[in-house]
Amino acid sequence: MPLHIMADRYPKLIIQHMHGDSGIMRDNKTTVPHAYVSGIITHPLSYQIREQYAHLGVCFYPDALPQIFKISAENFTDTCLSLSELIPPCSYLKLIEAKTIQQKIQILSSFFCERVLDRSSLKPSAVVKKILYPSEQIDNFAVKSTALEQNVSERTLERKFKFAVGVSPKKYLQLQRFERTYQNLSTKNITSMAQIGYQNGFADHSHFIRDFKRHAGMLPTAFVKNVHDEREYNNLLIWNYTND
Repeated sequence: MPLHIMADRYPKLIIQHMHGDSGIMRDNKTTVPHAYVSGIITHPLSYQIREQYAHLGVCFYPDALPQIFKISAENFTDTCLSLSELIPPCSYLKLIEAKTIQQKIQILSSFFCERVLDRSSLKPSAVVKKILYPSEQIDNFAVKSTALEQNVSERTLERKFKFAVGVSPKKYLQLQRFERTYQNLSTKNITSMAQIGYQNGFADHSHFIRDFKRHAGMLPTAFVKNVHDEREYNNLLIWNYTND
């Protein structure tokens, strides 16, 4: 079965229920790890999945990966890293061998709490939080002015943000705008495509169309058809997002 995943600003941890095998295959016929962590996705991806596929998934905030796994978020961007390489072997074995979903959730919750409370965990800086969790919506972001406001160089701002999140501030805000756009398109009361583009900060309709297709892999009209057509929607995965 084909599976289409759109660009997404939230990292994920996925544990497949496939008896130790992987039910997700890439276009090049290789499979993703049985349990893996994926970072921010900047472009649409296509997979094939088995008919009887199921998984347990965890959605993280954009700056969570360095705090939990103690490495730069850039290592996870647009890729899948095996969970077996990121946590102690004993923890991984315990997680994989857990018999029930509830047991797996309990193991993961304990692990996350331990890592976040660890004094050596890599906490995001104030300048990163300023962009991730602003007091108001940011559409006209400028690296230079934000760097000056936070009393850091542009290069330092970019470096800190990429370490914490995995992409540049500009790219992150593009993904955030894309998310708002597809949320608007997912409603059943669409009056005007052009109006949705304008409301989300696009200068013109053609710019809106190009940007949406770059992140979704389809035109806005095709996306709306997928969302509102139950038969087509089975092949389109929109990851659950976390409200800020």
